Amino acid sequence: MYITNEIDFSALPNEAKEELFEFYESLLKKYNISKLSNLGNEREDFFCSILPKPVQTFTPMKREEIYAE
Repeated sequence: MYITNEIDFSALPNEAKEELFEFYESLLKKYNISKLSNLGNEREDFFCSILPKPVQTFTPMKREEIYAE
């Protein structure tokens, strides 16, 4: 079996990504991996990559402006 260190998560919905990350955390705990202390930053980076990005403040267009005849 070929094992790689990279997995493409782009095809998964956000819920599945969170579930995989929680499973990853449980494996780290199970095998007493020392990277556990750095997990906080990894988790934050992971969620920042999948959560919606902030946008600048804007005034939405009115319906009349969009559908004016």
